[in-house]
Amino acid sequence: MNNSIFKDLMEVFKSKNYLYQIIIVNAVVFILLILVTAIAPSDSYDSIVRFFGLSADIENNYWHIWTLVTYMFTHMGLNHVFFNMFLLYFIGRIFSDLYGSKRILETFIYGGVMGGLLYLISALILPNVSTSSYLIGASGGVMSVIVATGFLQPNYQMQIFTYRISLKYIVLVAFILSSVLYIDQNTGGKVAHYGGAFYGYIFAYYLPKGLDINTKITRFFSRIGKVFKPKSKIKVVHKNDTFTKKEPTKKSQAEVDKILDKISKYGYDNLSKQEKDFLFKFSKK
Repeated sequence: MNNSIFKDLMEVFKSKNYLYQIIIVNAVVFILLILVTAIAPSDSYDSIVRFFGLSADIENNYWHIWTLVTYMFTHMGLNHVFFNMFLLYFIGRIFSDLYGSKRILETFIYGGVMGGLLYLISALILPNVSTSSYLIGASGGVMSVIVATGFLQPNYQMQIFTYRISLKYIVLVAFILSSVLYIDQNTGGKVAHYGGAFYGYIFAYYLPKGLDINTKITRFFSRIGKVFKPKSKIKVVHKNDTFTKKEPTKKSQAEVDKILDKISKYGYDNLSKQEKDFLFKFSKK
């Protein structure tokens, strides 16, 4: 049984199902941290938060720059990690099916980073956010994904018990409950939600206009990485006359728009196998 579970997990990471990968990483890290705090000294909780969490004191982050990313994979409460991952899975499936698995990873990460940066700014201007506090949890990244999905597919019908409800109302309720109510409590965390939601909105605003800001940001960091990458002294030339990268045609884009309209009216499950395959292939371009 253990080998079977481990094999299934390895298959997920060999595939490009980034939605499941995000959920698994968060769950595994949570379990490991709980185990560590259970067997380590009593002050281990604070040490873990200081090492992985994002400090509101900007000076602390000069030497802990990795926390701008690690904070969104760090949870110390069962309810916190469960509801974050449940919401991500519940709505993230729609995003991943329609816009590609890679985009959900980028939107989660970049939305989480935006939430972290807004949290740092809030510590400078809001009295309710102490500079001695730390930010942990995936809420900013999750909010980025669900807001992006809500704006891209507002009329997507979801089945909840016996009712069909438009996605825009589900996203609105989720945002109000998690980010608006009791804003005087955990103000810094809720500010991070706003940062994630803002990134999700910007992504959703520009994508239908033909601009994928995820790709722009990814290419920017890729160029930075190449600057610090040692250059090889051996020059390798690849020649492949049979491969040409095809850009989406107007005809294929029109077909995608037609399928998306169908999804909004009748749901993803009502697509034919050919339509699902076409949408999957188009999302990989």
